[in-house]
Amino acid sequence: MAAQANPNVQPAERQLADLQVAAEEAKKLLAVGEKKQEPGAQSSEESKAEKSLVAAATAALVPFGGKLTFGAITGYCAGYASKKISKAAAMVVGTGFIALQILAYNGYVTVNWKKVEDDVMKKLDANGDGVVDAKDLQPFFKKTMSALQYNMPSSTGFVTGYVLGLKYA
Repeated sequence: MAAQANPNVQPAERQLADLQVAAEEAKKLLAVGEKKQEPGAQSSEESKAEKSLVAAATAALVPFGGKLTFGAITGYCAGYASKKISKAAAMVVGTGFIALQILAYNGYVTVNWKKVEDDVMKKLDANGDGVVDAKDLQPFFKKTMSALQYNMPSSTGFVTGYVLGLKYA
């Protein structure tokens, strides 16, 4: 069964234009707010700019509706959880390394670190070019996003929320 296009969704170019208008309104509001005023006083120009900013932001976000909000929230939570899981994994790897080094230092084991390094680098080098770089993370990230976005009503907000959850959580 072919998916039908949603007639309520605007083309990406129109959404980008709406967001740019909202950004311009925000810049105007910030410029007005930088003027020195008496504490507690609010000029009518600033009040108008605030109302205009709210109207522009609302107009820009209306096409996304609840799907963006739901996707962004679930994406942020998934990003937060991924960050916590990766920190726990780093803790396990770091603790294992420390334990092996202590055992090796005291003469209980001998670790061939060159072989360990070669084996780990082979696993991490996804594209097989001999260098572990950002390009090697792309297949993993795409596979992860595909699994996490499976059957989601809107993936636009999810990816944004996920990245924000990874960065700021």
